[in-house]
Amino acid sequence: MNRTIVIGLSILLFTTAVTAFEFDKNRSSQTGVSLQDKAEQGNPESQLQLGINYEKGYSVEQDLKQALFWYQKAAAQGNPEAQNNLGLFYLKGLATSQDINKALFWIKKAADQGLAMSQNNMGVLYEHGTGVKRDMQQAFLWYKKSADKGSSDGQYNLATMYMNGGGVQQNMSKAIYWYQKAADQGDLDAQNNLGVIYESGDSWVKKDIKAAINWYTKAANAGLSLAQTNLGVLYMNADYAVRDYKQAIYWFEKAAEQGSVKAKNNLGFLYERRWGTSKNPKQAIYWYKKAADKGFAMAQNNLGILYSSDGEFRDYKQAYIWFKKSADQGFAEAQNNLGLIYMTGNGVDKNYKKAVFWYKKSTEQGLALGEYNLGVMYMNGLGTKKNNKEAARLFQKAADQGLAVAQNNLGVMYMEGEGVKIDFKKAIYWFNKAADQNLELGQINLGIMYAEGKGVLKDLKQAKYWIGKAKDSGSSDASRIWMSYKLWNY
Repeated sequence: MNRTIVIGLSILLFTTAVTAFEFDKNRSSQTGVSLQDKAEQGNPESQLQLGINYEKGYSVEQDLKQALFWYQKAAAQGNPEAQNNLGLFYLKGLATSQDINKALFWIKKAADQGLAMSQNNMGVLYEHGTGVKRDMQQAFLWYKKSADKGSSDGQYNLATMYMNGGGVQQNMSKAIYWYQKAADQGDLDAQNNLGVIYESGDSWVKKDIKAAINWYTKAANAGLSLAQTNLGVLYMNADYAVRDYKQAIYWFEKAAEQGSVKAKNNLGFLYERRWGTSKNPKQAIYWYKKAADKGFAMAQNNLGILYSSDGEFRDYKQAYIWFKKSADQGFAEAQNNLGLIYMTGNGVDKNYKKAVFWYKKSTEQGLALGEYNLGVMYMNGLGTKKNNKEAARLFQKAADQGLAVAQNNLGVMYMEGEGVKIDFKKAIYWFNKAADQNLELGQINLGIMYAEGKGVLKDLKQAKYWIGKAKDSGSSDASRIWMSYKLWNY
């Protein structure tokens, strides 16, 4: 599962001031001087409030032109909230043509008066280069002003600057400090990010699963689907002390109700394995399809895997359809799986050239399994000209990523001098890597090297140990080799 974190882009970019004081929705029906009268008499706070009423449709029919009119009146008198809101109208082109210069002028007017939300908005403008030359240091300075004034938006964005090292030296301690400030004010994304930070842990902060659960839960209970998904993933993947598949399902369902495709995919994953539920695994198809139909590539690939696996759902034609949808979006695992479909001819006509095409696509993204499969195609001359040197290169790339079958094959290449010079010591090295991952072929090949004394002193006890491990796992090849070397004698 892919973990999602909001860190990276500043959020809550532009906020309209609701009011500098508590708003009574029934104000327009009050006796005495009405809000309209006060506004027409030139009271800037009343003009601001009337603008808000017209913008939001409070007690009056929504009318953005009237909102713009009253914001202009109040802004001209120096009201900072009105200046901020007027700037946003120009920025978004509401009831007027978009004018970035005017937007910058009015937002800066408010920011210079110390309005925290406008200072945050200035930071966003500089961070994204809107109306000004992109300047991360200026963005940082404005976020700092806003944060110091207590704006949760400014605190969140300042924390993100410290997190990413944008406009300031990266400092995770300060990032945590400012996320904490925003989180304490109820900022849900800050609470979620603190959850991710404490769940992951690093040199700046000790891993603390209880703290992660606490922050995720705060945001999740308040309805943030991202936190609900992250909390579900934590319960699904955590160690046994806190692992709770039923809790994972609970939070994934909460997020799925809000449309989270990642949560829907994760529900499919749990239902497929019947983790935390005894429900019919058809629910797996239901949830994968919910996410897949929304174009979520991971779910499309998972649906393809389900349809191509042994069992009641096997349907290679459906597997092909979903792998293709996912592969066309650039999902590396699906590209590899589509290559496998073409190589085996399951659900489509066998086509080695197309298999090579899709394996190559996955290798462009560094997928180890794709590199291995493409290496096999070059080694056997399937869909491409036989090229052992290229096969060895691809096995090396996959082996370096820890793929056991590639480590074994690379060992074979060194043992036989195919695509590389014969080098028994390197063969031993790679067989050992594969064997340590309990790959039976790697264990058998390593055992044979010890039995034959190739690249290592002949040692039939070591041969017995490694071939015995493979034999005990049920390998008939290992049993045959065990007999041929009479390893029971050692």
